[in-house]
Amino acid sequence: MNEKQPEQCDGRLTGSSPSNHESTNPEVELLKLRDTLKKVWACIKTPEFQGPAMAISTVIMALFTGATWWTIFIGSRDTRNAASAAMKAADAAWNNAELTRQQLIGTEAAILNIRFDVFYQVGSETESQGLRSIIEYIAGHVIATDIHASFDVSRKREPDFKDIGTPQHFDVDFPQLMSPQLMPGPSPYGVKGYDVTWLTPEVWDILKHTSKEQTISVTGEFRYDNGFRQIINKPICSIWFAHLPMQNVSDGNWVDCAAYPAKLKYWAQLEKQELNKNRGQ
Repeated sequence: MNEKQPEQCDGRLTGSSPSNHESTNPEVELLKLRDTLKKVWACIKTPEFQGPAMAISTVIMALFTGATWWTIFIGSRDTRNAASAAMKAADAAWNNAELTRQQLIGTEAAILNIRFDVFYQVGSETESQGLRSIIEYIAGHVIATDIHASFDVSRKREPDFKDIGTPQHFDVDFPQLMSPQLMPGPSPYGVKGYDVTWLTPEVWDILKHTSKEQTISVTGEFRYDNGFRQIINKPICSIWFAHLPMQNVSDGNWVDCAAYPAKLKYWAQLEKQELNKNRGQ
C-alpha cells in the first residue's frame, strides 16, 4: 500500500509569483503560493537548515506572506473584500480565544504558597525536633506541577541579626499538588521535615516563647507550574518572632521579612509603655 509521503525539500522554490505569461487570477495565485509555502516549510524543518539559515527562512516566509496579500490586493474588489472579512473574523476569533484563556487562568490556575513551622517528631527512643515546610494550595482548580523550593535556614542573633554558625541549605521537590476539591484533606505531597542540627529541643523551648536574643530565618526561592505552562516564581523570606506576654498580648509566628521591622517596632513600643507604667507605680 502506498503511503502519502511528506513534503520534501528539493532546495528550489518555484511558483512564487505570477509572470507576464501567467494568469493573475488571485485564486490561482493563492493556490500556487500555498504550494510554495509548503516547500519552504519542508526546508525549514530539515536539520541542515537550522541555525543562521532559520533567520533567512523567516524572511522568505515573510516575503511570501506579503506576496500573498499583494496578489489579493491586485485582484478583484470581491476578492479583497472577502479576504478582509476573513482577516477580521480570524482576528475576532483569536481575541475571543485569548480572552477565554486569560479568564481560565484567572479562575482555574493553581496558586500555591509555602510556609514553615517547627514540629515535634516522637521517635522510638528519643524526641527530636525540626523545621517543616508546608506547601499549601491556596486557590484554583487545576493540578500544579514541577514544584520546587530551595532555601537556607539560619540562626540569627538579635538585635543585630547576625548569623550564629553556618546556615543550612535545603531543597524540596514535588511532582504535583492537587486542589483540596479534588483531594479533600491535607495533601501528603505538600509537607516535608528537615533536620536542622542546631534546632535542639532546648533551643526551641526558648525560641517558641521569645526571640529577643536569637531567632530563625528562612530565605530562598519557590517556584511551580500553575497548570497553564506558566512558571510562577516567589521569593522565600520568613523570620520567626515570639514575645513573652505583655499587657495581655503575646506573639509567636512566622513573619515576612518585609513586615519584621514593623513587628519589632510594635513590641518595642509596648515594652516602653510597660516600663513607663511600672515607673509610675
